[in-house]
Amino acid sequence: MKIAIAVRYVLAFFINNLRDIAVRSREVFSSMKIVKYILFFSLAVGLVVVGINTTASKAEAATTCFLGVCVTPSPNRCQGVTHYVHNSTHSQYRWNISVHASTSCRTVPTSLRTYSALYIERWWGWQWKAEDTKTSTYKLSTADAAPHWYCKGESGKNSYLGQSQHRSVENGETYSGNTQHIATLTCKY
Repeated sequence: MKIAIAVRYVLAFFINNLRDIAVRSREVFSSMKIVKYILFFSLAVGLVVVGINTTASKAEAATTCFLGVCVTPSPNRCQGVTHYVHNSTHSQYRWNISVHASTSCRTVPTSLRTYSALYIERWWGWQWKAEDTKTSTYKLSTADAAPHWYCKGESGKNSYLGQSQHRSVENGETYSGNTQHIATLTCKY
């Protein structure tokens, strides 16, 4: 019940701020993209624990569909998170922008995969800078997928996007979802 209330607040926030979201991401959203964006944002802030089941059987009673996007909770309650984009504090990554992402479950799935990419916003859109992938088999979580980008020489404040894909295989079925985090930073040591 608390999750449903949290989702309602997140949806209300996005509906009220949709114009700003569309302008900021420089996209004209179709209704399908809007729904997917809302669902993925809900995953990112940890208010909803769901997976998009890519091989769902029709007998799944827990599956919920809205505007053609079907969402099925992961049986193992797996969830993904993209942590905040930040200046790295590790000595081997001086002058680096970094983001960390992971996938974790309440009970052990067959396998997990976390892919994370780091982008910088340019006048033409998001420019890819780095990526990292972590996998695990028969474990509760993946290690952090943590792309780092050497940013020395970038002037002023820039917007950085950490975008991640999370996948679990549970009882022969694949569940996946996306999360992201955007931050405006100045590259520093």
